[in-house]
Amino acid sequence: MARLTDNRNSEPVDFRRPQLDMKFDSMPENLRGRPFEMKTEKDLVLDDLLASFQRQMEATLTQVDITCQAPSAKAVFVAGTFNHWSASATPMARGLNGAWTATIKIAPGRYEFKFVVDGRWCCDPALNDDAVRQKPPGDWVPNGMGSFNRVMQVGTATGVGGRP
Repeated sequence: MARLTDNRNSEPVDFRRPQLDMKFDSMPENLRGRPFEMKTEKDLVLDDLLASFQRQMEATLTQVDITCQAPSAKAVFVAGTFNHWSASATPMARGLNGAWTATIKIAPGRYEFKFVVDGRWCCDPALNDDAVRQKPPGDWVPNGMGSFNRVMQVGTATGVGGRP
């Protein structure tokens, strides 16, 4: 049985006034130092709704593999509308023959992206913007900054870049 004591002296504790430094002598080790939180019925209902929503969102996510050919690169990342254009949030792993891959889970939709190869942003490390202009429409789109972004549609019969 837990015994409530007052750290300031050994006098009995008056429960009518708050004691800020009281503790349970026999509190389990994993709970010591943690604030105690009482959840109301409303909090529990909200927790259940949030958990249900998260399970539904997970069920709608699609796993997508993105590949970049950069045999001489030391580090490759993929940045796009799926990660708020972060140049460091999605690292790619080096594979065989200079292929770098990243697997992401995203909701169905249209996404634009670029690779960040050794700190340089590009649609394809093997192509410059003039070569990209010669590619079929749909795989690449102008980005309003004088260069291009790659495009992928997730949740349809097409793969990365709109290709089957």
